[in-house]
Amino acid sequence: MRQRSRVALVTIMFLACVAVLAAIGPASALAATAASEPSAAKAAAGTADPGLTLSASAPVVQFGEQLTLAGHLAVPGATLTLSRRTSADVGFVGVQTRTADAAGNSTWSSQPQVSATYRLDYAGDAIWAPAQAEVAVGVAPVLSLGTAYRRPLFAGDPVTFEVALAPAHPGAVVELQRLDGGAWVTFQSVTLDGQSRASVRWAADPALQVSVRAFFAADADYSAASSDALKMYVNPANAHRVPRHFRHYVVIVIHEYRLYYYERGVMVRRFNVALGRPGYRTPVGTFHIWGKREPGGGPLGACVMFDTRRRGLAIHGTDQPYLLNDPLPRDYSHGCARMYNTQARWLYARCPVGTTVQNLR
Repeated sequence: MRQRSRVALVTIMFLACVAVLAAIGPASALAATAASEPSAAKAAAGTADPGLTLSASAPVVQFGEQLTLAGHLAVPGATLTLSRRTSADVGFVGVQTRTADAAGNSTWSSQPQVSATYRLDYAGDAIWAPAQAEVAVGVAPVLSLGTAYRRPLFAGDPVTFEVALAPAHPGAVVELQRLDGGAWVTFQSVTLDGQSRASVRWAADPALQVSVRAFFAADADYSAASSDALKMYVNPANAHRVPRHFRHYVVIVIHEYRLYYYERGVMVRRFNVALGRPGYRTPVGTFHIWGKREPGGGPLGACVMFDTRRRGLAIHGTDQPYLLNDPLPRDYSHGCARMYNTQARWLYARCPVGTTVQNLR
C-alpha cells in the first residue's frame, strides 16, 4: 500500500513539473525572441560604409600660405567635425563642424602656423556606419638667403651670406649647402640670433660656377625648408682681376712699364714696354682695340693696334728697340705702348679688334 502511494506521489510531482515547464516554455521563447530583436535590428542598421575621405591641397604648405582641406562622403547633408592635432596637443582638438553639401562635399580653408594632422569625423546614423579620415600637412618656414661680394668674383674673395627664417626660430641651426655632383652638400652651419637671422663669411673657392642654398632641417613643428639657390660665377685668381669670360685681354701697368696678356683669366705672357713721356702720359682707363695695321711703318715698327681714338694711341712695335733696354722709367712715347717688334707681332696675332685694353696706374 505504501509503495503504491509513493508511486502515485512521484507521478503527481512529475505531472506537475511537466505542467510548469509547459507554462514557462512559450514565455521564455517569447522573451528570447524579444531580446534578439534589438540585436538583429542593430546588426541591420548603421553598417553601410559612407566612404569618408579627407584630402589636403598640398602635403606641405609654406608658412603664411593658404591650406584647403576637402572632405567627401556618400551622405548628402551629413554633419562632419574637423579636428586637429599638433606636436603640442595630447589629442585631437576640435576645429569646426560643417554640413556636407548635396554632393557630400565640404571644405575648410586656413593659414596653418605649424605642421598638424587633421581628422574628419562622421557620427553615423541608422544606415551609415561611423567613420574617420585623417591627413597630415606639413608647414615649411620661409627661408631666405642673400649675398654680398665684390663683382666680378674671384677665387679667394670674401662672400657674405645673410640668412633669415620666418616664423622666428632663435637658436635654430641653418646649413649652407653647395651643389656638388648633383647633390647638395653642407659646407657651413650657422646659428640664428634672437631676430632669427645670421651672417657668415666665406672665401670663394676656385670652382667656375657655384650654386649655394640655405637649408633648414625638419623638426616637430615644421617641415624642412630651403632657400632659392644662388649662382655665383667664380673667376680664377689673378693679379689684375681679369674675368675669365674674356677670351683675350691686355693689361698695361704704367708704373711697372709692363704689358700683360690674358686668355680666359689666365696670364699667358708679359712684356716690357716704353710708355708716354712727360706731357704725353699714357692714360689710365679701359679701352678697346678698334683698328689694326701691319706693318705699322716708321716709329710704329712691325705692326700697330689702335686702342684710343681721341689721341690716336696704340700698342705697336718700334724702330728704336734699344730704348726698351734702358732702366726705368722708360718714358719715351707720345702715350703709346712700344714693344719689341717680335713681341708686337706675337701679340698682334692674338688680339682681334674689340680686345679690351686696361691701363692701370
